[in-house]
Amino acid sequence: MLSFNTIFHFFNFIEGRGYSDAISYVIMTKNIKVCLENEKKIRKFVQMNTSSSCQVDVRSGQSYIDGKSIIGLLSLNLLKPLYVSVIGDSNKITDLIDSYEEYDLVTTA
Repeated sequence: MLSFNTIFHFFNFIEGRGYSDAISYVIMTKNIKVCLENEKKIRKFVQMNTSSSCQVDVRSGQSYIDGKSIIGLLSLNLLKPLYVSVIGDSNKITDLIDSYEEYDLVTTA
């Protein structure tokens, strides 16, 4: 079942690009966990998200924030792993998650 966020971002995508362009893209959601235990990792995470065209939603407990907002991230409990949903074109999601892995942000804990 698709989440509300996935459907919402899909319709925003169609609105921004037009229906015919939307058909040529594969929009998907990928969920991962990340650890942002120091300032360098927090900055890199926000920088990667900001330069990506993907929508990045971050959840900690009951709080959801935009993964492109450093102020939003700092309002979360960074002592625990964060749940991240990356929404967008499948190739761009793969590129972004590969970048997370390159900087050792992805966790299995």
